[in-house]
Amino acid sequence: MPTETLRLGPFSGGLNTGSDPVLVQDTELIDCLNFELDIDGSLVSRPAIQVAFQGAQNERLLIFGSIVFSGTMYLFATRNGGTYVSSNAGSSWTQLNPGAASRECRSMEVYNNTVWMPATPGSANGGISWTPGGGAVAVAAMPRGEKCVVHKNRLYIVPGESATTNASRLSFSNAADFTTYGGANFIDVQPGDGDTLNNLAVYQDNLLLFKGESSHVLAYDLDPVDAILREINPVVGSTGSFGVVQYENTIYVMHRNKVYEVSNYTYSLLNIKVPFVFDNALPTGTTTRYENQHLSTLGERLIVRYYNRTYSYQLRTKTWGEWSKTDDSSTIEWHIFGPLVRARDLSGSGLDSYYTGYSFDVSSGGYKVIKIIDGRAAGSVEGTGSHIFYCIATTKDYDMANPIAYKSRCSYR
Repeated sequence: MPTETLRLGPFSGGLNTGSDPVLVQDTELIDCLNFELDIDGSLVSRPAIQVAFQGAQNERLLIFGSIVFSGTMYLFATRNGGTYVSSNAGSSWTQLNPGAASRECRSMEVYNNTVWMPATPGSANGGISWTPGGGAVAVAAMPRGEKCVVHKNRLYIVPGESATTNASRLSFSNAADFTTYGGANFIDVQPGDGDTLNNLAVYQDNLLLFKGESSHVLAYDLDPVDAILREINPVVGSTGSFGVVQYENTIYVMHRNKVYEVSNYTYSLLNIKVPFVFDNALPTGTTTRYENQHLSTLGERLIVRYYNRTYSYQLRTKTWGEWSKTDDSSTIEWHIFGPLVRARDLSGSGLDSYYTGYSFDVSSGGYKVIKIIDGRAAGSVEGTGSHIFYCIATTKDYDMANPIAYKSRCSYR
């Protein structure tokens, strides 16, 4: 009987779950679990997801920022209505509560060697500034908001999706003075449309502003009073304050279950071949879920979390894969984590670390600080210790010219 050699790979197309398993390209996979495509076309494993620390409190810890001052790396987080700082990679935390007044902060910017953090709309107390030597100082005049950026020596703040008043208002400080916010220091972005102003980013010397269902650009030279506001997309925005990231000269935005690349104000859908799976079951031992969806960068990849699924998009090869925990010896689904925060490498290895928290309140065992190293460092461990993870790649269905006999697929593990 004559035979025919069937060549499998290279799988330069990455994951394709949007097509029928028979119809995907020979270079694509219907499962690409914990695999990533390297620049030479080979499949390599993802970095390890490490549960670096487990705290005593069962409330969720949201890590939202980091900074290095004088050779020390500081992480900033919020938990149960309070804001905290850690100088030992999350092993212990000190509350930032000037005047013994707690507040919740979810965003930060650094200016003039000072960290500036607006309080969220629901906080009873206002924003704060912080330095290692001076500690936390209340900034009562700082407007409430869930996201902030520094642009042209001013601090800009958007209210976020939890705002109930002035929900479309972009607020900004005086020039080079983040403690002063005049009565006219705001711009309303398409107010009255029933939407909230959730996110912003600096792009091409302008501000990109994202409401829940639309996007806008704000441009000015010297004074924001002279700014021009223009809508650039009437149907795509950012669902929350963790849905916009920047890599080099490109903005990426997550809108509902889709991820878009924004280049020169043109939007391109990235996950046409990988429609995100809606899986919202609570993992074992958890109660409340946080951040149903968010978008982060980790080295040269986008990390997208959509409910219980975590997807990875390689920015160099433009291919998708999926991350998951495959070790059943632990009930902690550590791949369901919050927004990633980059911590600059101080060891000389050239590998930055990224910190986040488990995305749930837990019934016991305390909050989880999760660490991912940008690279495949020798000796890194998965989970809470010596756990392992499997990498699985499954090809398309191949019809071996006799449909009555069989169709087959190959799976690599």
